[in-house]
Amino acid sequence: MPPPVRSAFYDAPPREQARAALGVPARDFCVLIIDSGWGFGPLVESVSALAEAGVHGLAVAGRKPRIERRLRELAAKTPRITPFGYTDRVPELMAAADLVLALPGVTTCSEARVVGRHLLLLDVMPGHGRDNLLHELELGRADACVSTPRGVTASVLALRDEGIGQEPPAPPAPRWEPAYLAALQRIGLDLQPPALRTEDAMTTEDAMTTEDAMTTEDAMTTEDAITGAGSR
Repeated sequence: MPPPVRSAFYDAPPREQARAALGVPARDFCVLIIDSGWGFGPLVESVSALAEAGVHGLAVAGRKPRIERRLRELAAKTPRITPFGYTDRVPELMAAADLVLALPGVTTCSEARVVGRHLLLLDVMPGHGRDNLLHELELGRADACVSTPRGVTASVLALRDEGIGQEPPAPPAPRWEPAYLAALQRIGLDLQPPALRTEDAMTTEDAMTTEDAMTTEDAMTTEDAITGAGSR
């Protein structure tokens, strides 16, 4: 069953549109580097090394204000760096990139695959992290590297020279909802997606009373509950 992924990733904009919105030159080789708040290694140094090698870096510090501050200071002197802190623009950032550099976490990897981007994964997580890494390598369109500025840069340049980013778009990833509903049905739970058509709307008799109804602002959709907020 495909892992749950938010609709925003299935609806990510074309590469050219995403780059124009972010100010990324159309001809630059571009890498999205996501920290996600884990502090996986020398992110700032790796981003700097990539910029010196001619690679545009979309650098996401996640929940690390100190790292975000250092990235912004570096970006002020280096035009090939576009820094972010905690952001909900990850679908757009993935769409703009040729390559996604991240930890082998299932959420980020699944999102990148939905957008159709090649993965470069840091081999730094023991236990289940190593299992995730090996699984992503088995799926294809993924490589691994060591978490040093030199190792990251060498791997990124090698993939660039192999033509990553110039390859044909990956086939559209299947939506996860049909497989999820089918799995529930196999164990006796027959859930249907929320009715979206006017003719399927609930009647007044069946509707919740006003005092019991949740407001739109307070409601959390099933998709958000399962997939999370999607920000980094």
